[in-house]
Amino acid sequence: IKTLSFDVDTVFESYKENDAYRQRLAGYRYRHVLKAEFLSDGKRLGNILYALTAGPLCPEIRISYTVSDPESVKNTLLGRAVADAVQKARVLAETAGVGLGDIQSMDYPWSRVDFEMSPFSDAMPVMAPKMLKSVDLDMEPDDIEADDTVTVVWDIS
Repeated sequence: IKTLSFDVDTVFESYKENDAYRQRLAGYRYRHVLKAEFLSDGKRLGNILYALTAGPLCPEIRISYTVSDPESVKNTLLGRAVADAVQKARVLAETAGVGLGDIQSMDYPWSRVDFEMSPFSDAMPVMAPKMLKSVDLDMEPDDIEADDTVTVVWDIS
């Protein structure tokens, strides 16, 4: 478990005094954002959700899935993008009746590829019966879809 952020803010309440509205300190509010990473495990996720609901707080949670080795997936995507560019260039060259020469340049935009899938669109409050000791959540994440782009420029003859 890692802390991503921890913020403390003042909370004020308005009140009316002598036909004028004023504010006074009502207290403090904090926000503690944590991240727990583990391999897909419904029982473990159920235990964590139970631990969050067993206390007096009503936390908001966000569940998301990602790939275990993003760099490997990025490299695979990049390889497929280049192979796709080569295949399409060959089809275009053949159709146009020209030959495909040497590669003059390759451009890769280095954009961020998102390998995250969230089964729920927003953070949600955790509401579960307090009598449960744990729950084995049978949640299977959907396939994570991603694409990448590469631009290849060839000589034609």
